[in-house]
Amino acid sequence: MSFKLFSISSMYQGYLQSFYRKNPHTKELTYEDHLNLLMDEATEFAASYTRNFRKLGLDTKCVISNDTLLQHKWKLENKLKSDKESDLLFAQVKAFGPDVLWIENMSYLNDDWFNEIRNKIKTVKLIIAYHCAPFNRVLLNKLKNVDFIITCTPGLKKSFEEKGIKAFLVYHGFDTE
Repeated sequence: MSFKLFSISSMYQGYLQSFYRKNPHTKELTYEDHLNLLMDEATEFAASYTRNFRKLGLDTKCVISNDTLLQHKWKLENKLKSDKESDLLFAQVKAFGPDVLWIENMSYLNDDWFNEIRNKIKTVKLIIAYHCAPFNRVLLNKLKNVDFIITCTPGLKKSFEEKGIKAFLVYHGFDTE
């Protein structure tokens, strides 16, 4: 059984700056070609997960939410009027119509956004968060909107569970490619 997975991720700004210095021609590419080039070259989590999910047969799309050039290109190509990042991410999820939403970057999202996803995009059956860093009360409140979280250390898993958030432990690894 195959399903559609949409991930909202981010990449280190230093990596993105390096990518754009190496690939100045990206401004001439379509959004899809630009994204594919970024994902093919990147060693970041988002690219690795996306490539490997596809190898498993999943119909997968990843958005790099902090890549302002790429996100602006999607907005223009899809004639989105709003300047709010949360509206852009909502429109991208809606356009893909995933079964599973995997979120690594929650900085643009709030309770209203999650409610809108659950109420207006009926294809979404499961919302997963991935977080492996210190957290604060703001993030904890956002995490209450997801079905579960994947984290990378036993201590974080325990802390999330103590806060009432279902958590699974998946240790960091390195993509051999």
